Amino acid sequence: MQFRRAKESDSKDIKSLWAYCFEKPDEAFFQWFFSKIYEHDNVVVAEEQGNIAAAVHLRPYEICLRGNSLLVDYAVGLATHPAARGNGIGKKLLKNAFRFSRSNGNSTMILMPSDASFYQPLGCSFYVHQWKRETSPEWLGKVGSKPSWVKTLSSPDEWELLDGIYRTFIKGRNGFSIREESSWRRLIEGQLEEGYIAVVGDETGAAGYLFYGVNDTHLLAGEMAYSSNKGREELYFFMAGHRGSIARCSWFEPLDDRSFYYWPNGAEHIYIENKTFPFMMCRIIDPVAAMDGMPCDKDLDGEFSFQLVDSVLSENNGIYMLNAENGYIHALQDDVFYNLRIHVEDMAGVDLDHHIPEPAFCMNIPALNELVFGASDFKELLHRDMITWLTTDESKREKVTRFMMKVWNKQANWINEWY
Repeated sequence: MQFRRAKESDSKDIKSLWAYCFEKPDEAFFQWFFSKIYEHDNVVVAEEQGNIAAAVHLRPYEICLRGNSLLVDYAVGLATHPAARGNGIGKKLLKNAFRFSRSNGNSTMILMPSDASFYQPLGCSFYVHQWKRETSPEWLGKVGSKPSWVKTLSSPDEWELLDGIYRTFIKGRNGFSIREESSWRRLIEGQLEEGYIAVVGDETGAAGYLFYGVNDTHLLAGEMAYSSNKGREELYFFMAGHRGSIARCSWFEPLDDRSFYYWPNGAEHIYIENKTFPFMMCRIIDPVAAMDGMPCDKDLDGEFSFQLVDSVLSENNGIYMLNAENGYIHALQDDVFYNLRIHVEDMAGVDLDHHIPEPAFCMNIPALNELVFGASDFKELLHRDMITWLTTDESKREKVTRFMMKVWNKQANWINEWY
């Protein structure tokens, strides 16, 4: 079995794998994706006896992580040939994709799982859940507000109308995709292949937009963004205006949203369904690169070390040192020096602990994912037994906990990229 970057000559087999597992060649999305998005050198394949047994597409994205711009690969379209299934090829392919991505200078990968249990053993962790909401247009109208105007988009040339709303919507949030003109144009083109885009507003300008489609009597909005609560209510009103032609409306909103506090739901009557939707996972593939240079409180200083366990990428196992200085975190993988210190202490009886600090705790890669991405904070991970103390000194434990709570506090995470 050989794992490698795809060549142009592999494109036919890659398309066949996609068609077997996902959209068919005569469907609009398939044609658009492989004519506008697909690049063979962004695909990693598993080749067996000259045949492509599996493929995964690594789409380059730029996300905002704790105020920093971070280049990531977004793994999509993992597909395995039916004759090659049951042999763990998909997981082996992803493991190699992690290393290919790291060799390109990326510290992190993201992916949307169809089944998280496949990806969790590979060290992937959720960093974004969304609310998935559903109700009848009649009930949605009761929490909506009529907009002054409604516009439907028909061209990517109108991307700036959406961009202003999006930039307001993402303020205070973390983990979202940084969209520029080129990404907006691709996104709008893809949406218009199979659906619609509506914008609502008033005399002050555009207040919200909706990417949606209608399937029989079901309206499904794949993305909703608004610059104010009024903009949100106007989008509700727009969806409710489809009463008579649709029976249900479904849409997604960030998990930090609390508008459901004001809905008419009760203990016995649920008029608007509100449930969590598992959306995006992350996987740190280069811990030093992921941590180093992250901003922190300018008043925070000090250093400590921890032990990291990565059962998939063995090169990540070791001792890591973190140092906070001048508003930034500096990280170093210190396993080589740590092993040297142990050797010197054993041979010479010299205590070097002052120079190379003992690790205060141990965690695995999923815990580090959650900390760095702000899905959980240090105390939450302690409560869930995902942190194991290596020091018995209670004062040191308290000091490390305070440090970690300031370095990686919990964030309001959101992202809405589907491919």
